[in-house]
Amino acid sequence: MSKEKKLQIRNSTAEFLIFTRQAGEDGMPPLTRAVRAANAKVHINTRFSAKQHVFLDFVLSHYVTVGVGELDQAKLTPLLRLKYHDSIADAVADLGKPDEIGNMFAGFQKYLYQPGQTVDWSG
Repeated sequence: MSKEKKLQIRNSTAEFLIFTRQAGEDGMPPLTRAVRAANAKVHINTRFSAKQHVFLDFVLSHYVTVGVGELDQAKLTPLLRLKYHDSIADAVADLGKPDEIGNMFAGFQKYLYQPGQTVDWSG
């Protein structure tokens, strides 16, 4: 089995365990990655700069389409290179010093897994 396939299975297992645990807590079905991303965007809009918001939206789109593995700290540099067309200097200019970027990347993830918050899709 390839390393990528093993990583994908491991990430899927981690998501399953998180979803199952949270579903058992309140009796509600687990949230999809898309709903979690929408919930997180509410917090991102108020807690991060406009340029950080654009990058975090980019990260969330990868999280929704690829999976939780996109949130691994090891994915930060590849995501920056992808978003900023291989220019880490441009990323630093937009997002701040490397340690600030790392803190932002790690810090926003808590908003994906906060219990009891859902976006109202009816309005």
